[in-house]
Amino acid sequence: MTLYRPSYRGYCINCDHPAPLRFCPSCGQKTKVETPSLFEFLHEYIHHFVALEGKLIGSLKNLIFHPGRLSQEYLCGRRQRYVSPLALYLTISLIFFSSLQFGVAHYDKVATHSNAPATEQIKTRTENSNTAVATGKDTVRTDRQRAAAAERASLLKILPLILFMLTPLYSWILASMYKNRQMLLGEHLVFMFHFNAGTLLITMLASILLSFHEFAGSLALLMLTVMTYQLLAMKGFYRGRWLQLLVRYFTFVAIYGISFFASFTLIVGIYLLRQQ
Repeated sequence: MTLYRPSYRGYCINCDHPAPLRFCPSCGQKTKVETPSLFEFLHEYIHHFVALEGKLIGSLKNLIFHPGRLSQEYLCGRRQRYVSPLALYLTISLIFFSSLQFGVAHYDKVATHSNAPATEQIKTRTENSNTAVATGKDTVRTDRQRAAAAERASLLKILPLILFMLTPLYSWILASMYKNRQMLLGEHLVFMFHFNAGTLLITMLASILLSFHEFAGSLALLMLTVMTYQLLAMKGFYRGRWLQLLVRYFTFVAIYGISFFASFTLIVGIYLLRQQ
């Protein structure tokens, strides 16, 4: 046996468990380990990608078209075919907030450059008298816009952290509302990961679709779409009568919004105090 070429001797090279067959019964690793070729590396990558893709497609399909079902599937034990709730939430959250930051940064960039024509007019009109003063004022205004854009970018980075840290609180609120169901807190936590992931995903998809056909009530339609999805998610997971569901939903959403806004305001206040 060379330094990096271990030989098979009836035991798993990874965990030293007796392994007479092709795979170790303890850890699952192949018993005969060889140095992989480039083709084997590519084959392994494609295999894992296809497996993950199948899980992701199945998870997104249930998350979008069957609100509440994905949580039921996971809690009923059918987990191998889906992406885990936490991984799914973190992935969608990363995409959503990255897109939001990119969109805000693009808007700030366009807004800053839109002042360029006005700047040129000011320079032309005051060229013979107070050009330096006008240029100085414009520079200050541009610097303020850039500083404001930098502050917005910093604050946007806080949003995903707040949402993630408040998820256990939201789960506890749902547990309090459905205490007669005798469900574990972890079951509500699974639903909240899917609830937040679905909300972010539906918001992102609806925003993209509405951006092609903007009209006066587009924001109201977006909110109605998100609220409908959330209602269907709670109905699909918790079931129950519609009247009770509506009362619980609007109570939950009110607490959800107040706690999120309060947390965001507190963090922004601390941030501004540190800047002074």
